[in-house]
Amino acid sequence: AENSGMLISEESIYSAIQKIERFHKWYGEDGGLMKKVVLKAHEQEMELIYKQLEDKKIWACKVHDAGLTQVMAGSFTCIAVEPLPEDVADELFSHLKLL
Repeated sequence: AENSGMLISEESIYSAIQKIERFHKWYGEDGGLMKKVVLKAHEQEMELIYKQLEDKKIWACKVHDAGLTQVMAGSFTCIAVEPLPEDVADELFSHLKLL
């Protein structure tokens, strides 16, 4: 097989394993950890939160609306975030209203 030159660090592998373990704990058969859905109307604040997540190396994905209902196509409507320990989630999201 040809070597692509891509190296994967031990730290990256360990980080991926930690995220998988957190996901299983979050999603777990016994109901897992708490899931929260929060409401935020201001796109600028969502951009700020997304930047904080990037800075902390927390996996997050911006979700843009398809425009099939009343929301304009391409609108930044929410952020999907990896499962987080409760203290980290509280630090980032406790100021947002629960939906």
